[in-house]
Amino acid sequence: MPPSPLPESMMPELDRVYRSRWEALLAVDEMVADVIGALEVNALLDNTYVIYTSDNGYHIGQFSQVYDKRQPYEADIKVPLVIRGPGLKKNAQNPQPVLNIDIAPTILHLAGVKAPEMDGRPVKIEKEEVDERYMLVEYYGEGRDGSVDPNCPWKYDSDNLAQCYPEYDCKCQDAKNNTFACLRHIAKRLNMKYCIFADSEV
Repeated sequence: MPPSPLPESMMPELDRVYRSRWEALLAVDEMVADVIGALEVNALLDNTYVIYTSDNGYHIGQFSQVYDKRQPYEADIKVPLVIRGPGLKKNAQNPQPVLNIDIAPTILHLAGVKAPEMDGRPVKIEKEEVDERYMLVEYYGEGRDGSVDPNCPWKYDSDNLAQCYPEYDCKCQDAKNNTFACLRHIAKRLNMKYCIFADSEV
């Protein structure tokens, strides 16, 4: 959707949003420092697993997207997972593909508890080779009446579009035909993603 590439006039606003998000992360840094400090003071740190993850990252200008995360790009579908605790190597990286459904079995495994039958599997933290894995990535695009500004040229299609505002040159953040399902296949020498969009256009 136009404008692509994003116009230079939009850059100061994208820079402001980017700086504001980094500033907001200072509160997370302070909270993590407080939690680690409390564990140290109470002599619990050496016997505690600290697990950090988050939501997906946002585009802030990448791929000519203003500020959203609704496409099957890596930046949209990957989230960080950091684990610190007893028996884990410092600053080690693990190439295993992990799904959200793996987090609960991983926590149970680290706690030494036998997991009930459930979706997902514990992360093999010390394993350095990639296990073969198939993953589903999907998203349902939205059109939202009332979120297309009447000053934008797309107001005639407001049922199919969402979040179109003049301050972002009317670049809409979503559309109903941005509905997709992807199969992700990762193995030792393989990393592929195949996506199909719910769109009748050829």
